[in-house]
Amino acid sequence: MPEAIRTGDWLRRWAQVIRNSRRCDTTRGWPEWGGVDLWTKDGLARGLLQGHSGGINCLTFSPDSHLIASASSDKTVRVWNAATGTVWHILEGHSDNIRNVRFSSDGEFLASCSADKTAIIWHAGTGALCSKLEGHSDTVNDIAFSPADDNMVASCSADMKVGLWDVSTRVCSRFLTGHSDTVNSIAFSTDGELLVSGSADTTIRLWKTAGSARGILKGHLLPVNSAAISPDNKLVVSCSDDETVRIWDAETELVKSVLLTGTAFRSVCFSSCGRYIETDRGLLDLDLFSPVSPANSLVLQKPDFTAFVAKDWLKTTGKNTLWLPEEYHATSVATYSGVVVLGHSTGCVSFICF
Repeated sequence: MPEAIRTGDWLRRWAQVIRNSRRCDTTRGWPEWGGVDLWTKDGLARGLLQGHSGGINCLTFSPDSHLIASASSDKTVRVWNAATGTVWHILEGHSDNIRNVRFSSDGEFLASCSADKTAIIWHAGTGALCSKLEGHSDTVNDIAFSPADDNMVASCSADMKVGLWDVSTRVCSRFLTGHSDTVNSIAFSTDGELLVSGSADTTIRLWKTAGSARGILKGHLLPVNSAAISPDNKLVVSCSDDETVRIWDAETELVKSVLLTGTAFRSVCFSSCGRYIETDRGLLDLDLFSPVSPANSLVLQKPDFTAFVAKDWLKTTGKNTLWLPEEYHATSVATYSGVVVLGHSTGCVSFICF
């Protein structure tokens, strides 16, 4: 550990917060499952709240950043006040591990998907279950609202299909087929006209929401975990188990640039301002991406992260800022403005304010 980090006053306060916030199992020495720690970067503890009883698979902010939703292997979704860390709703309805949770574009609704082969639409304000979508024959890995119509959602599954649903009727209007392995992610373009899916078959597919195939992007060496379309529909970003993030030309279907990350991200998307790539580990600056050379050889560059969580460290502007003890290693990360939220395998959700 660097000397400045090890001896800094704020880090000693941070270590004290960890000691004070633990509700320890004396036989195992880590916090009981389900805690929610809220602190600031200078070590000011703001609360310890009860939370999930299983690991955190996904964290996502509402569009206005006032709420954050967490999806867990304990079969529940929890909706939190992002400013205070207090829980607003506990959403129960799934019968197995919840893989993902997403807000609608206006923040009024939530969609969750699960290993129970279903997706559920919830009212974010009341916590009421609005619709349960049934039709996939295997785990539903991802779910997305159309930005153009909150009544339309897309899902993808280990059954190798992408589904398009009418929420009001709970009917799947069409299944899109073409992938040859588990489909891990699904996302709409900002105008709602296109879909992009990423699969364990190592490919990314573009679809028209009307139902026809648009194109196939090939180049990843291992399963694609996530893909998304840029706000102008010209680019696609993807991440893979091959530990790269790639940016593609949506028209030519050729890779434009590649970033070697040294870790396999689970999710990527373009920020609304277009300057960053949002990932499940934090933010990547687009300036970090190396272009593909004229000879089509991939020039890889190590990243300098803006706000990023590695295994042991929270990094800001590429520098180790906050050391994370083993029990605080993150399984999912969400960032918004000066807030970094970490989900942990114990079921804890930690809020860190910068």
